[in-house]
Amino acid sequence: EYCAICDEEFKFVKEKKLRLKIPAFKLQKGKKQFKVTYKKVTGATGFQIRYRIKGKWIIKTFKTKIQVTKTIKKLKKGIYQVQVRAFVKQGKQKAYSAWSKTQKVKVI
Repeated sequence: EYCAICDEEFKFVKEKKLRLKIPAFKLQKGKKQFKVTYKKVTGATGFQIRYRIKGKWIIKTFKTKIQVTKTIKKLKKGIYQVQVRAFVKQGKQKAYSAWSKTQKVKVI
């Protein structure tokens, strides 16, 4: 390609988009808590878990390590909606996977 202003030749470089798989996960109920067990996603540097009973979502962020089980504690009784997504951080920017399908868990 040539620049219309300065008539210099240049090449277009395509940026590679970061695509992450949606993590699969399981829920386990508990007393004033629930446990999320998710599968690692290749290339992910962390995960987010979001949950709610009513109203606004509450989001918890975790860096990826060996552990793939997280326990969310100090909860009220009820049925919670839970979703998980993976992210990769490069410098100051983050790229996220889509949120998983919503699963429900009962907190007793």
